[in-house]
Amino acid sequence: MASICSNRNVQKAYETAEKADDSKGMAMAADKLGKYTRCDQVDEDQLPWDQLIPPNFEPSTDISILGFKHDPHLDEKTAKMKRKYMPEAEDVEAEMVE
Repeated sequence: MASICSNRNVQKAYETAEKADDSKGMAMAADKLGKYTRCDQVDEDQLPWDQLIPPNFEPSTDISILGFKHDPHLDEKTAKMKRKYMPEAEDVEAEMVE
């Protein structure tokens, strides 16, 4: 169920109050919009974006890092799955469509 106090509904209420020249309604809608978008709150602590260091990921083909055991028959199983789920594709002639 969607919230009654959605951004769209509050903006619609503001526009309706503006058309009716209802300054009290406009103020109430603006207040709700400010609370909905949290513009009425001061940011507690700004993140030090210039001090954040991105993680360093080292790519690897070793599956034991993730806790999996190496399967010596993996190539055979892969070929069997490909035969089962990906039958051979046929080449077809392409023709230009104008």
